[in-house]
Amino acid sequence: METHANVPQAMIEGATRLADWVLVLPVVLCLIGAAAVLALRRTRVLTLVVTLMTVLAVIACEIALLVRVAGKVR
Repeated sequence: METHANVPQAMIEGATRLADWVLVLPVVLCLIGAAAVLALRRTRVLTLVVTLMTVLAVIACEIALLVRVAGKVR
């Protein structure tokens, strides 16, 4: 059995903090948004609303990531 002393830091399993999900969330949001747009492709208004909400959510995630990284640089 491996102990933490023998395992590289990248391989240590543990709980992921919620703030770390901001790295993956833009990709997941885009995939979910694309699936929703495909499902709603016959309704132009809903397609536009889902697209705008997805883009705004991705921009918010990117801003949160920028703030987090800028805080660690200082």
